[in-house]
Amino acid sequence: MRNTNKFSDSLSDAEIMIPDGNGRILLPKRYLQMTGIQSEVRFIGVDSTIEIWAKEKAEQPFMDPEEFSEALQDILGEENLGEEEAETSDKSVE
Repeated sequence: MRNTNKFSDSLSDAEIMIPDGNGRILLPKRYLQMTGIQSEVRFIGVDSTIEIWAKEKAEQPFMDPEEFSEALQDILGEENLGEEEAETSDKSVE
């Protein structure tokens, strides 16, 4: 549940932005300050959604591997991970 809250918190600041006639968007100063964007940015996106990250932050891991593993366990549940481990050990016995 705590990872769901992290996701919801990040979406609470999301905003639909419409490009001008030349295809440009103006980022509000509050977003530049929140994200630490000084000059260079990285665009990360899928379909019609993009995220704009400060270059320095985009080049760092989103979360450390230990935290990522815990987040997956929270989302998938211990039961699913236990089943996968059992299947993996069954295959290695064959």
